[in-house]
Amino acid sequence: MRVVLLVLAVLVLVPCTFLAQCPEPLEARAFEAVINTPGARLDASRLAAYAVKEVASGVFAYRSGFDERIAVTLGLEALPATGRQYPVIRLQVLPGASGVTDADLRRALKLELDRLTSVGVIQGLSEELESSLVLSARLGLAGWDRRLVFDNGAWRPFNESSIYVPLRGCPAPLAVDYSSLPVWRTGSQDNLPLIISAGVVAVLALFLAWRFTAKRKS
Repeated sequence: MRVVLLVLAVLVLVPCTFLAQCPEPLEARAFEAVINTPGARLDASRLAAYAVKEVASGVFAYRSGFDERIAVTLGLEALPATGRQYPVIRLQVLPGASGVTDADLRRALKLELDRLTSVGVIQGLSEELESSLVLSARLGLAGWDRRLVFDNGAWRPFNESSIYVPLRGCPAPLAVDYSSLPVWRTGSQDNLPLIISAGVVAVLALFLAWRFTAKRKS
């Protein structure tokens, strides 16, 4: 009888091990969302013009210029239900930072999404869906189970959605040295690619005008 009970206990506990929730200590002070809305995509190549660091292959991070107590991480991740890759954004309160509220988080998220969409890093996210995502954001909604996904017309925690798939095993969390992250400043730097392009066009126009004038004089 004891052997039977032991076998049953193993059969119950082993699946629980593989379907673990794998909480991370930092998740309580983070927010994460998979932007799996129709047409959403990430163009990471546009980040090259800004103060952003690639912390892992295809994963980029920086400290928010809107609130330097918060780090922003961007990447792509596939949802098991679809197999497609979608943009993932995570806002992490830096270790040691204090006083960051849900209101602070939502403000930073709103400003970051506005910036990322305006420079073409995140594409295909409508203003309406962006606004609803910001309103749904709060600290603690992060990690495999609790991050937000778009499901049946609303943002909801992954483990409360119709597309939820439990995580099998506990992968090592992404190691980020937050103290080494650059700050993506606000203001004119956001328009740096446009400024550079305008400068190149202006120089080219001056050169062509000079060539034209020189030919006429000759």
